Formats: sequence, C-alpha cells, structure tokens
Amino acid sequence: MTPKTERPNVVWIGPRAADAAMLSGSLRPVAIFSADAAERGMTDPVTRSLEMRTGLRRRWGAASVADVVATFASEIQEAARRSVAVVPYAMDRALQELVGEVRSGLVGPTWELQMWLDDKRHALRVFDDARVRRLPYRIMSAKQLSTLALSRRTADRFVVQIPRASGGKGTYFVSAAATELADLASRLDTTDVLVSDYRKESYSLNVHLAVMQRDVLVSPMSVQLIGIPECSLHPAAYCGNDFAAMQDIPGEVIARAQEATTRVGTMLANLGYQGVAGLDLLVIRETNELFPVDLNPRFQASTKALAEAERAAGADPGFVDLVGGVAVGIYGRDEVARYVAPRALPIVQLVFYHRSVTAVHRRRGRDDSDGHTTGTVGGWFLTGLALPGVRVCGGAVLATATGPSGEYASPESAAKALNGTVEAFYEHAA
Repeated sequence: MTPKTERPNVVWIGPRAADAAMLSGSLRPVAIFSADAAERGMTDPVTRSLEMRTGLRRRWGAASVADVVATFASEIQEAARRSVAVVPYAMDRALQELVGEVRSGLVGPTWELQMWLDDKRHALRVFDDARVRRLPYRIMSAKQLSTLALSRRTADRFVVQIPRASGGKGTYFVSAAATELADLASRLDTTDVLVSDYRKESYSLNVHLAVMQRDVLVSPMSVQLIGIPECSLHPAAYCGNDFAAMQDIPGEVIARAQEATTRVGTMLANLGYQGVAGLDLLVIRETNELFPVDLNPRFQASTKALAEAERAAGADPGFVDLVGGVAVGIYGRDEVARYVAPRALPIVQLVFYHRSVTAVHRRRGRDDSDGHTTGTVGGWFLTGLALPGVRVCGGAVLATATGPSGEYASPESAAKALNGTVEAFYEHAA
C-alpha cells in the first residue's frame, strides 16, 4: 500500500547521517544534520555534520543530538520552515524550542519525559506498573559494591549498570570477588548503580515499539549481539542485531515478548509518550522465562536495518514507514490495524568499534573511494566510514556492516571474516 500522498518533506537529526534512509519509505528527508558524516558532495538532501565541521569522530555516543542542534541551530530552524516535520533520533530540549518557533511538527516524546525514562530506575517502575515480571535489582551506592562479596549470593557474577547509559556503555559484567568489585567501584564516576545476578545461559531480544495516540505497534524482533571480540573489547558492548535468528526462537517466547512489549507501550501511552522506543528482553534458555531489562526512549541503532529489511521483504508499509506516515497524517488507524510483523527477516547488522586507545584515521586509497562514507565487502554493505582527515578515537565506531544472514554460519563468524577488512580502511594517525 503506497502513501495517500507523495512523501512529505522532513528534517532528520541524529548521531548517524545514514540513519536518515530509514525514513525514505514514507517520508522525504530534505535536510540531514548528524554527528558523523554523510557522503561528501551530497547536495540533495542538504547535509551538515560535526565530523565535517571539527575533523574529529568522537567516542561512540559522546556526540549527542544536543551537540548537533547547538552547532546547526539556525540551519535546522530554516530547514524546518520548509518541512512538515522534524524527526530527531532522540529528543532535545533546545530542539523543542527551535521547532516550536517555526510551527513545524516534531516527531517523538517530550524531552522531559525522555529524560525521566532514560534513568533505568524509572524504567523499572514502568515495567512494574505495566505488570510485566522483571529481574530483581539491588540499587546501591557504587562505593558499596565490594560488600556484595560478603553477602549470600545466587550467582558468581553480577551485572552492574549506571542509571543513565545505553548501547552497553555503563554496563559491566563483574565477578563476585571483592577485589574485582572494589576495582570497578573505584572506576565508576557515579553515585548509584543497579546490580543484578549475571544469567549465563541466556540471550537478549530487541524490539521496537511505537506509541501513536493510544495505539501501540510492535515491530519484528531480533536477537541482540553483545560483546563480540572482533567488534569491541568491551564484553557488554552492543555489536548489532540478528533478525534472521528469530526463526529459531520458540513461538511461545515471541508471543510473550509481544505481550510484554504491548503492556510496556500501553504504560508509556498512559505517561503521555509518543513515538518510537526500544525494549530489550532477557530470555533464560532452559526455562524460556522472559524479563524486560532495558528501555530506550528513542530510535535505535538497528532501526535503519529494520526499515530496509522490511522493505526488501515487500512490507508495504513496514513498521518504520507506518510510524513515519502516521506521524504526518498519510497513514491512519486502518493501516495500523492491518500491520502484521514478520517473524524473521533475512538480515544481520554488525557494529565494529575502534579497539585501541591509539587514534586512527581513514587510509587514503588510489581512487576516490576514500572520499565516501559507504562501501561494500562481499555481499555486505558498510556505512559510517570516516572521511579522510577525521581523527577516530578509541571506542568510536569504524563502520556498521549489514548483510544477508545465510552467508556465514553465525554473526560471530561473519565478524571474524569482516573485521580485518573494516580495520584496513584505517591507519594509525600521526
């Protein structure tokens, strides 16, 4: 089903310029403002990036939507005047004021509600109010972590999380040894932490949900890829998503995950939330028990892959296209009611981080390929490559690779095969 009108003009603001492509099914991004760079020389849409402005690729997640808005405020406001809506990856306080002045639409939750939900302690409250069973957590001072070694425990390892963090940043897997707990406490720049028992025989599902007025829409799910050594040195790092793996997940698990997600979405609607959010769910392999563990009140790093995979599978409209279309009035409740999420999609996404403290920059090639932020490796498509002259610090993303699920035996084997090629795009900075 095609939109009722031709695609309306919108403005995209986010950490990654390539993510704007996720809107292109039902919307037309005419201006892109990002932290990393889009293709050099692009004039349609208009592109602006912190990477081009500063020559520095910041550590993953360090450059926020707020940084982008602060740098390009006047240009964002001008682009908003020519568009029906502004779509940010995450909401920003200053952006609300900018867009409000020009009376353009703004897609997403309020900044105040997003900030409240960004605190994992408040997300736990949402899970409780939604009557979705969750894991037990201890909320304690980071300075008291070493006392866990003295308590009667049910696990030999713990998961320690700071209240405000995403993408695996601020999450630590730590043994119950007093020395290791004390060492982590000394490195944490925070007052309180959330602690739960580490569940070894488990896996994580990720799902998008959208709140549109009172309607809650649930997307196709994926298995999250965590701590792949060829992608990142951080054991808890977000390393991508395997959408095809859902074919092997028991139907009862998927059904309960959909029910839990709908319950959480309904509770978000009660709080006044509007727009897309992400939910992570931990599944215990032996029992198929399922627990919500993280709530992301924004788009996700996997949203673009989801949108493009559904389009390739013939969804018309898919989840992301439907949400965007509803936001600007080209789809309605009838289309929402007809949507059925595919069980699995034949796509895998891998995120490769710079795994050294020594900065690198883009290696210059013999042709013009070094001037592009995209590339191909076999059947895999790379986005987010840095431009020449941009200094890439430790922990920053080198590239995101998206490809067919059947080419390698597993995402881990794909990461091993692709890692060297991705890193070969870069060399040590002088």
